Amino acid sequence: MKENVKILLVDNEDIYRIQFTEIFRGAGYSQIQEAASGKEAIAAARDYKPHLILMDTTMDGMNGYHACEHIRQEEYGKKMAIVGMSDSGDPNIQPRWEAAGADAFFKKQVVLELPGSLDAKAQALDTIVQAALGKYSLAGVPAGQYGGAGPQQGRQ
Repeated sequence: MKENVKILLVDNEDIYRIQFTEIFRGAGYSQIQEAASGKEAIAAARDYKPHLILMDTTMDGMNGYHACEHIRQEEYGKKMAIVGMSDSGDPNIQPRWEAAGADAFFKKQVVLELPGSLDAKAQALDTIVQAALGKYSLAGVPAGQYGGAGPQQGRQ
């Protein structure tokens, strides 16, 4: 169930954290923790152990790529989905996220600039989340809830 999915939302800009938290809640997710930097993301991933991290690319101190790489080196980091995001049009961003170990990437505008209601944005974000989470067996979430099968135990 969505209410059991733990999400870590990482962005250095308050407005994006506010917007994505609202969209996540509109999609039925309630366990959302926030971080404003790559270093905060690493600490929160270790302590909160989210099922999903949605992380911005460009942040002060440590960017999203480096935070992703660090989290993936830890055992707990192999059991959570990481989705990179950016508001930049740079075509090199997605391959860099893939190289860092992210499960998916999207441009923030794809969700935030959708015309219409919050429901349309929530549905678009939920599609991204489901695709990323479907690769993992999630503690506290029924097997197959997001297309993932029970035997998977994270990244290989």
